[in-house]
Amino acid sequence: MSIGYTPVVIALLGFFFLWAIVHYSTYQAYWRQIVQLRQQLTEGLRRLSQKIDAFLQTNPELSSELQQTLRAFVDKSLSIQSAQLANSLEMSYQLMQTCETHFASQYSAEWQQWLALYDDLARTKAQCFVKIRHYNSLLEGFPATWFAKLTGFKKAWV
Repeated sequence: MSIGYTPVVIALLGFFFLWAIVHYSTYQAYWRQIVQLRQQLTEGLRRLSQKIDAFLQTNPELSSELQQTLRAFVDKSLSIQSAQLANSLEMSYQLMQTCETHFASQYSAEWQQWLALYDDLARTKAQCFVKIRHYNSLLEGFPATWFAKLTGFKKAWV
């Protein structure tokens, strides 16, 4: 009497089940790290915009063009949603370039504070992109795509 393919099927299902348990916890850990890095980016943008807002209130003599540029950044950063995070990060880079040419030497103390906050943002952004790239690559294999669809994991974005 032959058992047939039953042991093979049971062994494969058991292997897939163990694989799923390990990968589920890995995906979950990466997702938590990505969410935490996004929160750090959002908070960093808010801190930078609060510093700029305080600077604008104490320095009304700035040119109207520069004030409008800074005010637009502050308004956008304080009302940021996670879907707008990448645009705000790009806007902060452009803002830092604009500010450097206008008043980095005249207001060096404020500029150094802004630069330190921006450097923290840039480091966190780089870490976030690395985590997102790795997380997305984990979801791209044959069994991983099926498993991700079954468990609700989706590709990450900034």
